[in-house]
Amino acid sequence: TVFPIDLAVARIALADRAIYSGIVRDITVRKQSEAELLEANAELEEFAYRTSHDLRSPIASSLGLVRIARELLHNGDNKMLGTTLTRLESNFERLEMLIQNIISVTRSRLLVEEVAQISVRTVVIETLDQLSHLNGFSDMQIQVDIDPGLRITSKPVKFQMIIGNLLSNAIKYRDEAEPASSLNISATSQNGSVRVTFTDNGLGIPPDARPMLFQMFKRFHPDKAFGSGLGLYILKKSAEALGGSVTFAPQQKGSCFVIELPEGVIDADPDNIDR
Repeated sequence: TVFPIDLAVARIALADRAIYSGIVRDITVRKQSEAELLEANAELEEFAYRTSHDLRSPIASSLGLVRIARELLHNGDNKMLGTTLTRLESNFERLEMLIQNIISVTRSRLLVEEVAQISVRTVVIETLDQLSHLNGFSDMQIQVDIDPGLRITSKPVKFQMIIGNLLSNAIKYRDEAEPASSLNISATSQNGSVRVTFTDNGLGIPPDARPMLFQMFKRFHPDKAFGSGLGLYILKKSAEALGGSVTFAPQQKGSCFVIELPEGVIDADPDNIDR
């Protein structure tokens, strides 16, 4: 095999000759850490640049709307003032959503939490209840096919973040042209892993966008719902932090996301989201 080394050589002068002593260290782990650090730094730079741009846009727009509102108020044009305030409110809602996603990314990176035994079905049901206020929720046919006894030993906040992300996406990106929007959530346990599958008949992911599916700031249906494009990125990083993975399987209609996690959390550098 070929591997990187660190070589230290010492020369020892004797009366009639010189000898050399060498110490060889395998630095494979160091090189892997360096590569991961470079990747994380590049990701952080992109995150900082894109975040500052996305934060600035609604703020600049809101400042302009405030100036317009002041003029309309001065002129007594209450009808246009109401329209302007509605647009201003929409800008602040976008800003709030972006900030919440930034907080989620930061929380995923920094949060130190203990592992606990989690009921998969309970987390799904409770998260659905929390999302019941979303527009279109009442129009969806949601089926939860999970054994109440299925449990996973993992980190509760990160696990709930994964479940919440996939459920909210299925609701927000349903296809309103469908006679009935459906979402099926199932889970199985096999060979020490738990697989949670989310299948819907929504808008799906366009074929040309699938290679960028889990990248930062990628939005695939911007005309359908506002988002920062961080959701699937957070999902992937959270799954990897728990020692698992997320995969996407295109359907004839809609999407299928599969989360696979170990039944017992892998605790090798567990709180570093980039590992």
